[in-house]
Amino acid sequence: MTYEYENVRDFMLSFGQQFPDEVKMVDYKTQVFRYSLIEEESLELYKACNIVEYTDAIVDLLYVTLGAAVAAGISPAKLQRAWDEVHSSNMTKFWTDDEVKHALKTYTVTKVSDNRHIVRDAKGKVIKSPSYRKANLEFLRKEQA
Repeated sequence: MTYEYENVRDFMLSFGQQFPDEVKMVDYKTQVFRYSLIEEESLELYKACNIVEYTDAIVDLLYVTLGAAVAAGISPAKLQRAWDEVHSSNMTKFWTDDEVKHALKTYTVTKVSDNRHIVRDAKGKVIKSPSYRKANLEFLRKEQA
C-alpha cells in the first residue's frame, strides 16, 4: 500500500493540496470535499457498463480514499495497522451454531464449516454475529496528540 499511498501523496503535493505530517482529524470543509470525491467515484462504479469502466471506478475509489488518509496524516504504516485490525474484526462476523439459532427468519444462513455460519440480509450483506468484535483503532487517537 506504500507505493500507491506515495503516488497519491505526490499528486496532492503537485496540485497544492494540504496534508499534515502526523495524524490529525481533518476540518469539516476537507471532510465534505473528501466525501464528495468518494461519492462521485462510487456513482461511477454504480453506472459502469463494462469491465474497463468498472475497473477505472475501483481504482479511482482507491485513489480518492487514499487521498482521504493522506489528508488526515495517516501514514502507510498506520494505515496498514488499521487495515489489519479491521480485517481481523471483519473475520469475527461468522456465527456459531448456538448464535445462528437466534438469527432472524428474514436472514439467509449458510453453513461453511463446523460451528461457522454466514448470515446475510436480503441484499446479501454479511450480518455481524453476536460475538462480533469491533475494530480497535484507538491507537490513531492516541497518536493524534
